[in-house]
Amino acid sequence: MSPPSALHRLTLLFLLCLLSAAAKASAPDLLQSASNNNINGLDEAGLDLRFEYYADTERAYPADRVADLLARGEAGGEQGLVNIIWEPVDVSENSGVNAGYTLTPQWYRFRISNPGDSLEHGIVQVAYAWLDEVDFIDIRGDKGSGHLSTGRRKPFSSRWIDHPHFLYPVTLAPGESTTVYLRVATRGALQFALKLWEPEAFFQQTVTEAKVHFFYFGALAFMITITLAYALLLREKVYLYYALTTFGFLTFFMSIRGFTFQHILSESPYLNGLLLLVSMPFLAIFAAQFSRTFLDTRAHSRRLDLALRMVIGLAVLDLVGAFILSYQISILLSTFLAAPLFLMLFIAGPIRWAQGSRPAIIYTLGWSLLSIGLVTTTLHKHGVIPNTFMATYALQIGSGIETLILTLVLAARVYREREDKIVAQNKLLTEEKQRREAQQQLIHHAIHDPVTGLPNRERLVMRLSELAQAPENTLYHVVSIVFNRYHDIVHTLGQDNADELINRVALGLNRRAQSLRGAIAIEEGAERTYYVASLGADTLAMIVISAEGPAHRQTYIDFINRTARPDNYLGFLLELDPVFGLYSVDSRHLEPAKAIRNSRIAKDAAIRLGKRYGFYSRRYDRYTEERLTILTELRLALETGVLQLYYQPKVIMRDGRLVTTGVEALLRWEHPERGMIAPEIFIPLAEQTDVIHQLTLWVITNAADDLTRFRLLQRDLSMAINISPRNLLTKGLDAHLQSTLLARSLSFESIILELTETSVMDSEREGLLTLDRLRELGFPLSIDDFGTGYSSLAYLQKMPLSEVKIDKSLIKEVCTSRSSQIIVKAAIDMSHSLGYTVVAEGIEQQAQLDLLISMGCDCMQGFFIATPMPAEQLFGWLQQDSEKLRPLGD
Repeated sequence: MSPPSALHRLTLLFLLCLLSAAAKASAPDLLQSASNNNINGLDEAGLDLRFEYYADTERAYPADRVADLLARGEAGGEQGLVNIIWEPVDVSENSGVNAGYTLTPQWYRFRISNPGDSLEHGIVQVAYAWLDEVDFIDIRGDKGSGHLSTGRRKPFSSRWIDHPHFLYPVTLAPGESTTVYLRVATRGALQFALKLWEPEAFFQQTVTEAKVHFFYFGALAFMITITLAYALLLREKVYLYYALTTFGFLTFFMSIRGFTFQHILSESPYLNGLLLLVSMPFLAIFAAQFSRTFLDTRAHSRRLDLALRMVIGLAVLDLVGAFILSYQISILLSTFLAAPLFLMLFIAGPIRWAQGSRPAIIYTLGWSLLSIGLVTTTLHKHGVIPNTFMATYALQIGSGIETLILTLVLAARVYREREDKIVAQNKLLTEEKQRREAQQQLIHHAIHDPVTGLPNRERLVMRLSELAQAPENTLYHVVSIVFNRYHDIVHTLGQDNADELINRVALGLNRRAQSLRGAIAIEEGAERTYYVASLGADTLAMIVISAEGPAHRQTYIDFINRTARPDNYLGFLLELDPVFGLYSVDSRHLEPAKAIRNSRIAKDAAIRLGKRYGFYSRRYDRYTEERLTILTELRLALETGVLQLYYQPKVIMRDGRLVTTGVEALLRWEHPERGMIAPEIFIPLAEQTDVIHQLTLWVITNAADDLTRFRLLQRDLSMAINISPRNLLTKGLDAHLQSTLLARSLSFESIILELTETSVMDSEREGLLTLDRLRELGFPLSIDDFGTGYSSLAYLQKMPLSEVKIDKSLIKEVCTSRSSQIIVKAAIDMSHSLGYTVVAEGIEQQAQLDLLISMGCDCMQGFFIATPMPAEQLFGWLQQDSEKLRPLGD
């Protein structure tokens, strides 16, 4: 069953119960018509025609005194009441008494007769529970035959019949009649219905009314229990506020109907009155607070929220007044407070409804019915409308329907919230599952290479950390593997094909590593175990337990050689040229980041040494902590003049003898504490900053100064100066060269500017423009280390070059390798064909010198000829005749 269906059915059932009860309760009202005034056998005309009242404005007829005089038959008793002017009550126009709020005691009299021939019993009912003083006096003949003095301000035990209303029993013999005097006084609303009942009909009606009332009270109690349960279960204030609102209704109606006095506070009239006074502002406080929360006025209607808070403030004052003000003032304040309260509650729903709030629709319906009941009750209390059943019970009926509707709405809200929570929980579970999957994917991506799927550096670090914490001490090799030809393949076949090739090679390496003795699994998964990690696009890594013995060593060498085999890909037999770097460390001293770093340094050292593999050694470690301070100290060295220029002679064959025709300026730095620092350490650091520009300008200036002196001994001597690619992008290089040489009367042709082959090929457009300008000015340009880079003479011919300098790596094996001889000879011949001068550097043997001269090399340089030397030592060299260098063929 859906909540709306339950709401409709329960609402109809409740309304049916109330209407049926109303039909039963209204039938015996004896003052509504003449026929209803009859008690079987009693005189029909007696009560209907002689129902009269008198307002005792002077309080001249207190009930006790009148009753006493009547009881003794003394003068001033009935005669006194008879002699006053009585005013008739027109029952046809008013079905009850309603004098409004008055402190004046009211006297009523009516005559009851029994014309029949049998004994008759009757019950006179004053149908209102909140009358302070009620006195019944009946006169039969000349003597008073009965006096009942009761009222709300007296203990409940003062009543003759146990009932919330005030009852007076009458028994008449055949032919007997009696005149009943009724005195009523109260500080509240003086209103009541006067009824004469046959006892059996009265008690039947009483039972019926009790069922209706207790059905109503029970329903409210049940709704309070359910709503409190929701409040405790859901931890939401709206349910608590509504439970307290409903409790306010329950308390108010139990008090106003007299049930609280009858069953709970029967001996405490004061507390009974205080409970009624407190229940009204209590109800107002929590009804307004519920409305604020249910309609969410604080967020959506600030003015309405302010108005409701003002009503709450007034209700709080009324609640305090119940303890310090008189009953009459307090009850009047409560009555008048109800007007703004229910007005605000009545308009709050439509306001929020107009703003688009769906809960406001049901709220408006419920509070509209309650507001109608309140207006009816207020008019009834002030005597504007007659004392009918609907007038008497209007507020109770309206509150019952309102409470039922809103309780069911709250229950439906719980149902919806439960369904929403289930949906939300399912959504949260789904989102949590997706989040966990996404998190796992993120973690997987974070510790795996996107191309190969291998564990990456972070995962390798994690595994090394685990090994470092192992209890046993084990010696490990941390291995880095770089593929030197990777970038060549990228430039040739493209990035995608290069990545695919590396992926194939990496997975093949991982398969072979599984059978390698001592290989440590870096990651064990459900589908695959990884022994190889990725450190970059062209670098892999492994962990191997170190093992001694020739057999183990041969196993590792075989593994390395197998990895170095060419791979058939896209129809090409491709060599990746892998180089292995190994760092050995025991688990007690294993630092993951340091181990990976040192293995890569070992790999770099192996590349420099031209080996397939190499072990880490501190002498290969150029990336020491000292390098962090070198740049700062280099700047200081420039300022303090610590730097020096060394010069290495360049010789040519002339007339069968070797003659020095030029020198190469080489920068040297002798640190006061660290000694001589190699250029390959500080030059790369300088090239990363503007320090390289300052170094180059310093070299140009000092080399030009020395060349001026050198030319005093050898007039045509040239000076080769190394230029960094960064210098080509720095403004002012050509201007500084010109100004420096012109100031010393040196020709531009005397300074040869050397650049490495790779730097020329990788130069940006601005750098190439700088080279063009320098060449146009007359500066010879030389390619240094030719044969180590692209070796593309076809490209180099487009460059503004004058000289090609063959790298020492080719010269080293020129006497022992036929292929090296062919390459060097081809380079010399092709350079000559392009008009370039050829210089061979790195000559360390006489045989190399002789062979190069025979090949037609123009100029030679190397340790065999002369080591780099300071300027003063070079003066001595130039003064000698170079006789120690024997000519070709000697």
